[in-house]
Amino acid sequence: ITAVVGMPIRLGGASEVLIGALVLGPDGSVAVYTKQHLHPGEDVAFAAGQGGAALEWGDDRIALAVCADFSHASHPRQAAEDGANIYAAGVLISEGGYAPDTALLQGYAAEHRMLVLMANHGGPSGGWACAGRSAIWGADGGLIAASPGVGDTLVIARRDTGGQWQGEQVAI
Repeated sequence: ITAVVGMPIRLGGASEVLIGALVLGPDGSVAVYTKQHLHPGEDVAFAAGQGGAALEWGDDRIALAVCADFSHASHPRQAAEDGANIYAAGVLISEGGYAPDTALLQGYAAEHRMLVLMANHGGPSGGWACAGRSAIWGADGGLIAASPGVGDTLVIARRDTGGQWQGEQVAI
């Protein structure tokens, strides 16, 4: 299993704190992705990062995004140009922002012909009421799987023997 875990990160001896994700590999390796595009107000405590390398998983290249990264069309476009066929975004989207934000993600899937995964926070966080409803869209933009709302749910995508993506959601 490879786990991607979001957290504040300070790299090396730098004084600035970044919003990032540690990529913990099954072989004990650790890679870092840092959020490139900050939301208004985040710059009070955080600096913009530089992103990170795509994850290699068999024949797949998985580009990561942290929250506001995906709201800049240049981010998924660059991922696709760099050969990513999967775009995985860890986000915090409220109920009010869910429809427009997921429309963007669904559109990126179709436009760039890549699987798009969105892991959305499923509970309250720092005064925000998150929408939950994590989702996966296929390379045609069609919804593969989504959680029904807030709460503890795992959304899973698997390829069948014919190479088609199948999805399911499991309450945990």
